[in-house]
Amino acid sequence: MKNLKITNPDKILFPEDNITKMDIAMYYLEISGQMLKFAGERVLSVIRCHESIEKEKFFKKHPQGEDNIKIKKVDGADFFYITDILGLMEQVQNGTLEFHTAPHPVS
Repeated sequence: MKNLKITNPDKILFPEDNITKMDIAMYYLEISGQMLKFAGERVLSVIRCHESIEKEKFFKKHPQGEDNIKIKKVDGADFFYITDILGLMEQVQNGTLEFHTAPHPVS
């Protein structure tokens, strides 16, 4: 995919099942049509894991310098959402394993 690079593709994120960062990227790529239908255009909060699922994870809900996101201001605070596959894959590249959506699309 143009403009997309998954660094450390062989990094094991789920040691028990030997699932790599590239496996996660391929999974989200495979389901991107359905994923974007329900998660695209909705404010997101995500759970990121940079090492492995067995190590530290963190919750992210505010934009942090990503290129392929959109920003929505709510009550003076910035939140983010994605609109396309590049936004989805950028989140995976940055360690996102879980996506949690707002109940309604961004208006």
